[in-house]
Amino acid sequence: MVVTWSNTNMETMELCAQGRAYYDRFLKAFLEPTYRGQYLILDVETGEYAISQDYAPSLVEQQKKHDGRLQYVTRIGERALMRRGGRRT
Repeated sequence: MVVTWSNTNMETMELCAQGRAYYDRFLKAFLEPTYRGQYLILDVETGEYAISQDYAPSLVEQQKKHDGRLQYVTRIGERALMRRGGRRT
C-alpha cells in the first residue's frame, strides 16, 4: 500500500508514529552506520524487520510473511523515503 494524503487514516498514521518511535529507540543507532540509504521494512507488531536496496520486493515479501499487515517503511539515515530530481553538486 502506498500512503498518500487521500488514503491516510488513523490506523496508518498510528502505524507511522509507532514505526518511527521503534526505529528511533531500538534500531537507529545500530543500523545507520552500516546501512545508511538502504530501506528498512518493519513489522511494528513483532519488531521483525528487513533491510533492502529496493524496498518494493522486500515489502511484498514482508507483507506475505505477516498476513498482509501494513509495514512501516523508511530509508535508513534519511529524512525522506524517496528523492525527486537530481543531486546537488
